[in-house]
Amino acid sequence: MSFLSRLFSGSHAKYGSFIVQWAERKKKELRFSNQITPENMFAGFIYGLSSFAKSTQQFKSSKDIESSISFSLEGFGYDSALFELGCYHYFQVDMWLFAHCPDLRQWVSQVFIREFSGLFTQALQISNVAELFRQRVEKYGEIARAEGNAEEYHRYLSQLILRTKDNQKPKSYNFDNEPPQLVFEDMMLKMAIANWETAMVPAMIESMEATTKLLKRSS
Repeated sequence: MSFLSRLFSGSHAKYGSFIVQWAERKKKELRFSNQITPENMFAGFIYGLSSFAKSTQQFKSSKDIESSISFSLEGFGYDSALFELGCYHYFQVDMWLFAHCPDLRQWVSQVFIREFSGLFTQALQISNVAELFRQRVEKYGEIARAEGNAEEYHRYLSQLILRTKDNQKPKSYNFDNEPPQLVFEDMMLKMAIANWETAMVPAMIESMEATTKLLKRSS
């Protein structure tokens, strides 16, 4: 069984974003690969990230929502939303490397940043992906230094994703001057983020633990 097998389980073929299509291609290429490289680790990272496109569908017919309210998170299952979630997820990976594998952090993180910027530049067709990525990650760093909790991270992330509805392009925001988005959508999106994180982060950490050990042996 390949080291990416857990992250490459399941299928999201019906979700048509550029990122999901890229992840599906990589899944086919690397399904049985045991080559340990940061680039292959990044492919698993993106495949896990792309699963959010599917998770946004689960609230469409939720019995927990009053029948008089017509609401769906389907509009957040696109590349712009995946960019925002990806910035946050990269921050989680980088923090894990900082805490557990500081000797590999610079190498792995540099590859992730390079690949992430290149991939989302293609997906979003905008020229400032690297700048927006840096802004998002720096903000999460500020929250971490202030000893923020998951609720604070999710508050910031959900407001960013809300602004991508129907694949609107990500932008630079100053949240000191930005009015909050719709309360109900914000609540439902936070639920979707939390559910995705609960399912995906343990799998990513397990994969990171295994692959970084092998990277150390091969370096």
